[in-house]
Amino acid sequence: MSSWLPALRHCHIGEYTETELHRQLTQWQSGFDYHHGPLWQAAHLTGYADGSARLFFAFHHLIIDVVSWRIIAEDMRLLLQGTTLPAKTSSYRQWVAAVHRHAAQHQDEIPYWQGVLAGKETYPVMGEANPHRLNLSAKLTDILLHEANSGYHTEMLPDRRFASCQF
Repeated sequence: MSSWLPALRHCHIGEYTETELHRQLTQWQSGFDYHHGPLWQAAHLTGYADGSARLFFAFHHLIIDVVSWRIIAEDMRLLLQGTTLPAKTSSYRQWVAAVHRHAAQHQDEIPYWQGVLAGKETYPVMGEANPHRLNLSAKLTDILLHEANSGYHTEMLPDRRFASCQF
């Protein structure tokens, strides 16, 4: 078997403590080698108290980035639950075309991005800064910090250095 195509591993979780299981899964994914392979790993996990089994997947970031993985994982969850996937939105080809159109329509941003690539610490401002102060109620702030980001599976970490924000 090619090293680019790793064998499906199996693990009966009852044989491991939680720490040992975490160590085992970490070991399986720490063997990625982009020169010789493998770049991914899959395992069948059995022995759960409810009689269920789980699939473990790990992919090198060169194969699947974290944003794409979230989309794939959600699609897999829906399919395993017997739910039909939503209608296709746009293709990768359409996305690439949209990026090219955006670049063609925003040629004035080229000096900015060249500065970013050159490692400059200050960049030209494209327009006048127009600060606005915004006061949020405690309830709205709590929603912003703890609920608004849940759709993106992210966490808001408040920066304690700032007592207020300007927009």
